[in-house]
Amino acid sequence: MILLKNDLKKDNLNYISLMEDNLINIDNIDKEIIISNIDKYNFKIINNNLYLTPIDKYLKDFEIYRYELKKSEIFEARFNDENIKNPTYYKILKIIWKLTPINILLQHTIFNFKLNIDSVNTDNTYIWNDEINLAFQTRSFNHAFKEIVNLCKINNFKLILKIRLINNNIILFKI
Repeated sequence: MILLKNDLKKDNLNYISLMEDNLINIDNIDKEIIISNIDKYNFKIINNNLYLTPIDKYLKDFEIYRYELKKSEIFEARFNDENIKNPTYYKILKIIWKLTPINILLQHTIFNFKLNIDSVNTDNTYIWNDEINLAFQTRSFNHAFKEIVNLCKINNFKLILKIRLINNNIILFKI
């Protein structure tokens, strides 16, 4: 909330709220402006205009496991400073698997893999991936996320995710 202060009497205070487009025009105001909780915002001045943007609060890997990721949607993802178009858990996982040395992957994975395509033809529970030359057995969203976090830590990969949960809440994650 922004408060315009014209004197010290409580009933003489003016309040300004956000307009529909989240912009506030306070030109030609000669009063003191008080912004509560300013520490929750980044600010910058451009062309003599003050811009406030909320500071994003990213969850730690142990905090995110409190949320049910089933039926959640990743709607924004950056991996090693590059945007991923149409991100999904498995799309991100396949990128990470492709960049992880095979010996590290097989040593640290929580997924089941098969090393040759012939064994996949007899076992329909595995999906062959040409990019990594391995077949993997699918797991839940929570397991896929644990694999993503684990391999990002091991490989020192950077990952930023914006996730929409089934209840439409948005959570932010960074590693």
